[in-house]
Amino acid sequence: MNAPAPSSVAIRRLIQACPFPLDWWTPAEPDRIVQVDNYIHRPGLLLAGYLPQDRCERHILVFGGDEFRYLQQQPAREQARLLEVVWSLNPPLVIVCGREVRVSEAFRKGVETHQIPVLHTPVSSKNFLGAGFRWIERLVAPRVRINANLVSVFGLGVLMVGASGVGKSECTLELLARGHRLVADDAVVLTGFSSGEVLGRAPEMGRGLMEIRGLGLVDTRVLFGPLVLQPEAPVDLVIELAVPQGCEPMERLGMTFHEPDRYTVPELDVTRPKITLPVIPGRNLGILVEMAVRWFMLRHLHSVRIDELYRAVEPATPDEESR
Repeated sequence: MNAPAPSSVAIRRLIQACPFPLDWWTPAEPDRIVQVDNYIHRPGLLLAGYLPQDRCERHILVFGGDEFRYLQQQPAREQARLLEVVWSLNPPLVIVCGREVRVSEAFRKGVETHQIPVLHTPVSSKNFLGAGFRWIERLVAPRVRINANLVSVFGLGVLMVGASGVGKSECTLELLARGHRLVADDAVVLTGFSSGEVLGRAPEMGRGLMEIRGLGLVDTRVLFGPLVLQPEAPVDLVIELAVPQGCEPMERLGMTFHEPDRYTVPELDVTRPKITLPVIPGRNLGILVEMAVRWFMLRHLHSVRIDELYRAVEPATPDEESR
């Protein structure tokens, strides 16, 4: 998957999303919009005077005790020269880590001159960077809203797609009655991460509500209890509910002898395995979805090859019977 493009985000949202406490080191501008991507790093190479090919204009820089100790070993003029290399890239944000960090005067003057916002955290730079970048990636990763349902079935995120009125909500209701958990009904916001993971959640408005034809809006928390809701889930499997058209033959053996199809989300440049279930009167779609998930987990998540088992029970051909 391609790396997410830089995104505009308010510093206030960065502070709220960070798993560590952050406070303002420069005069507060919480609503200032900055252009960032999902990468944070220390300015070691920049302080050494080396400009990487990846120019870092959208990277958040982290200064810790080691960086300031290195600067303080240099004459004042050399400090200013080294820091000017950093400021020339116009970083969107600088974070100073550590409880008792001695910030050099050249650093203070540089951020004031270039008007670079600086935040401070008492956490060490090692622990801050060790926590990873997921908190900022969630803010800048590309996202798209699609018409679908997302349910956690046996701990697996199942995205149900299909034409309007095909029965996605009714199937979801059956799954909830069987003890599974709802993430989103009718509208799912998908977020794609650089690792290839796709995370789905419901829009803020309408979370926990389902629209059932003939019943209207129902609150799943009232019907099934608050634990029926799951805030988000990765998209592991896509199940398409489809009504057979006219005399179109229905595949009887389904996935027995071949791999699942692929469902593509072009906006996120990702694909997921897809199983198509025909919607026919009299079929219990909830049980069929459970069966599809069990099959997928058995065959793909537990690395169990069952092709030989299927072929063993396949009717023998006349040539094989004569042997």
